[in-house]
Parts: sequence; C-alpha cells; structure tokens
Amino acid sequence: MHFLPLVTLAVTVVLLGGLRFVGGSPQRQESPGATFRRSAANSTTTKLVMSVVVSLFALAAALFVILSASYDLDSQKWAYATCGTVVGYWLHRG
Repeated sequence: MHFLPLVTLAVTVVLLGGLRFVGGSPQRQESPGATFRRSAANSTTTKLVMSVVVSLFALAAALFVILSASYDLDSQKWAYATCGTVVGYWLHRG
C-alpha cells in the first residue's frame, strides 16, 4: 500500500497551519494604522509564498506518482486530480 497521498495531505496541513507564524511581530512602537498596513502587506506576501510552496510540493508528489510506473490506477487518479486542482487554483487566481 502506498502512503504518498496521506503524507502529502499531512505536510500540506502542517504548512498551512504554520502560515500564521511566518508573519512576525513589530519590534518598535508604531501607530495602530501603520501596524495594520504592515500586517496586511505581510499577510498578502505570506499567503502568496505559502500558495507557491504548497502548490510545488503537491505537484512534485503528483508528478512523481504519474511518472513512476510502480503505482496502481487509484494512486494515478489521485495524482492527476491533484495536478488538475493545482492548475485550476492558479487559473482561478489570475
């Protein structure tokens, strides 16, 4: 039995769970408006970076399953569905 889909799901959940810890906190005293603007900018950048990282990880795992001949039909269906989901996500964003 192959556990690659479960490992991919677990790593994706961990990466998305760590998304809120990447932003950091301000080190000096600022006005509330400046903190909010910086927080919004960090949030946007962090979301983009995490989207790229999770997409690349999912595509790498899916392409590994597709290109290797040792996986059964159900695993290959999962891999093709993952590729389609990632491509659809990025086409929808644009």
